[in-house]
Amino acid sequence: MAAVEAVCSRCQGKGHRAADCHLPFFRSCEYCKTAGHTAKECPLLRHCTYCKCEGHTNRNCAKLLAKRAKARASDDSKSETSEASNGQSGVSTASTWASSPPKKQQWKRWTEPQKPRMQALTEDEEKQARKVEKKLREITALEARLAEGETLEDLQQKKVDKKSEFEDCEVMRKLRSGYRRCELPAKSLIEAK
Repeated sequence: MAAVEAVCSRCQGKGHRAADCHLPFFRSCEYCKTAGHTAKECPLLRHCTYCKCEGHTNRNCAKLLAKRAKARASDDSKSETSEASNGQSGVSTASTWASSPPKKQQWKRWTEPQKPRMQALTEDEEKQARKVEKKLREITALEARLAEGETLEDLQQKKVDKKSEFEDCEVMRKLRSGYRRCELPAKSLIEAK
């Protein structure tokens, strides 16, 4: 019988086992060869896409921050000069508001009465409502048979006695109070998925 050569499960090298492997236990960065981070997160490899320098990112790039501050200052100075030329400040008074009243559409939106939203049953409530309606139809059929003089079995009689419970369940109360019915998707559409 031939001897089986040892194969490392970590580096797939032959001649040694995983306990004797030369690879470090923690994966190291391919750029700086230290453990604890990957090359994508290496602090030495970080570079700014704005100034193309290493050691920092766009978020803390001095050149980019200076450019943004300069742009912000120029925007502020433009807004100050436009206010000064109009003779208006940022404060709205009755005279300035009267000279530029809100548009008619805004008034219409503010004063228009809100249309009441029709509340609708959820899918689960719709399913439950359909089940209860089916039971009520069965009870109606049993009552018709009882009116004709037939005798009902014990379970059928118990079902007839529970009619008021079915009519007073929460879903049926919602339907009586005006909740809208929910459209359930057809079973053929559900099965097609």
